[in-house]
Amino acid sequence: MSTPTMPEEYAELMKHNGKEHYLYIPQSYSQLHPGAVGYFNKYGLWNKITDLSQSGYPDNVGFKSIGQVLAFAEPAEYRWENTSSGIEAERSFGLKAGLSGLLAAAAPVEAEVNASSKRGSSGTAALLTPEPVKNQRLEGGSNSLISDWVKKNGKLLMKSRYGDEIRDYGLWVIHTTWSTPECAIKMDSAFHRNTSAGLDVGATDVGTIGGSGSLLKKLESKGWKSFQAKESDQGLVVAYGGARFRLHSIRPFWINPFKQTERVFDRPQERPVYNEKQEKVGTSECVLVHDKNGNSEWVPISAVEFVFDENRKEIGKVYWKRAYDEYGRPTGWPYEMEEYTFDENGEKNGVNYFRPIRDSEGQHIDWEWYDKVGEAAEAKREEMEMEKQARREYEDEDEFDIECETVGMDENEYDTKTVGRTETAP
Repeated sequence: MSTPTMPEEYAELMKHNGKEHYLYIPQSYSQLHPGAVGYFNKYGLWNKITDLSQSGYPDNVGFKSIGQVLAFAEPAEYRWENTSSGIEAERSFGLKAGLSGLLAAAAPVEAEVNASSKRGSSGTAALLTPEPVKNQRLEGGSNSLISDWVKKNGKLLMKSRYGDEIRDYGLWVIHTTWSTPECAIKMDSAFHRNTSAGLDVGATDVGTIGGSGSLLKKLESKGWKSFQAKESDQGLVVAYGGARFRLHSIRPFWINPFKQTERVFDRPQERPVYNEKQEKVGTSECVLVHDKNGNSEWVPISAVEFVFDENRKEIGKVYWKRAYDEYGRPTGWPYEMEEYTFDENGEKNGVNYFRPIRDSEGQHIDWEWYDKVGEAAEAKREEMEMEKQARREYEDEDEFDIECETVGMDENEYDTKTVGRTETAP
């Protein structure tokens, strides 16, 4: 199981408080509200595509109309004050004293802030909302209108510039939100060493962190992050509920049917290599080769040479491939070298990568440094972009199956068991 992101962990820790899905980074109500359509990216930030609660909302896709604008039910207000993941959070964060007690105990604003947390067997999380929390939701009966709209526009969405994100994150239609003018959030993660990093949202234009007029800013000296809505935000959404639609091409997609693992009768085996003192100096990958008489032997196809200093401390590696000269005789061919870096205590703290420089005859004459990680990432990015482009072209004439799941809603509001299908392309 993969490590959850901080937004995922926070939502999981807080889910026992109700059906709503809690947001680790509060979002602007002007963008995230009932009727809004979009997706949450891998950082937990909302990206709005269109708005079914506003008549004539401009879009660059050319969506078919939903038929009627979605209406809001009468809003309700609640006083949450402090909401947490449980007793452990209440004790460790000092929530039992209430918000006033927390503020009284907090250090002055000028105190040094340290929001780092140590890993533990389980995390803790809490949300402070000194102002009332406003719950806004769509009127009942909206679900059938939304389902029909997704069927009519699903293919347009998948062919639009949002198609890759919808494929990765799903398409959300928001049904209900809980918003407030200001709040503070704290989490001690079980998986991430520094939980303050995930709340560094100054570049996201979501509210303001620790607004100058906010009493909650005092709590930042205790590891909290405070948020205050700007006038244009119309409030900060701290939790939401909605339906997520996932669209899948009906035909199976293969990016490259010929890109398969080669079949081998005898798989390579890694074998240690020793020097005359029987000290391990590398490894060799070998395959079992059979001659016409039925005899067999292990033949190296690649090797890794360990590099040592005068004290026999390993300081790097050289990677070799098996090659042949003009007479068909096997010869070595180095293709990469690793050089370790060490800290002041002699502990390994990094690796530099080098590739060979060859002369006009192909002979190895020197090594040059290169950004292996960066080049690999760029190659992966180009490969993924080619795959996405191929998929878009392949799916151009396809329809899509539609699956639905809900969060923060009654189970019977949507049919989450039946797989729907997009309508004929416009």
